[in-house]
Amino acid sequence: MLHDTQNSRAPTGRDFAVVATPPVRANGDTGLFRLLECAAILSWEDLMPAAAQSDVIYIEYPTKVSPLLEYLMIWSSTRRRYWDPVGEYWMCATSSHSSGLSFGNGYHSDDLARMLDLVMQHQDTFLLSQDCHGLIQVHRPTEEERMAADATMKNAFNHAGSALAELQAS
Repeated sequence: MLHDTQNSRAPTGRDFAVVATPPVRANGDTGLFRLLECAAILSWEDLMPAAAQSDVIYIEYPTKVSPLLEYLMIWSSTRRRYWDPVGEYWMCATSSHSSGLSFGNGYHSDDLARMLDLVMQHQDTFLLSQDCHGLIQVHRPTEEERMAADATMKNAFNHAGSALAELQAS
């Protein structure tokens, strides 16, 4: 269940530092933020309608004082300046939310849930940025970007010793 998203305003550049992630490369950086971007790219078909007027997914990541991400909020925009909360991911459960990815507003992607679990549970294996609050912006990917994102994700989890077979079983 999403937290108070009805009263939430959409993320803006004033609220967060937007991470300018370079295009995904098959043999490129396996940093945490690159992997989050790849997860959004590989889940695009589940989250964004083909006829959307504006295609952007934002991944918001406050970290507070911890060097590891504790929370992610995912937003979609299918029309300019209109943001819809897709879901949120929490590392730890509390009385107000469960751990893992919770979807809202009719969104769902088993692939995104699996990829985020793998990335977030192994985030200390990947390169971390010094940013403590930011936003990753992902636009509608090309087929080449999808293939590169797939290769990057496989490469990262093979390198990290993660169970990639679990991800590929979908």
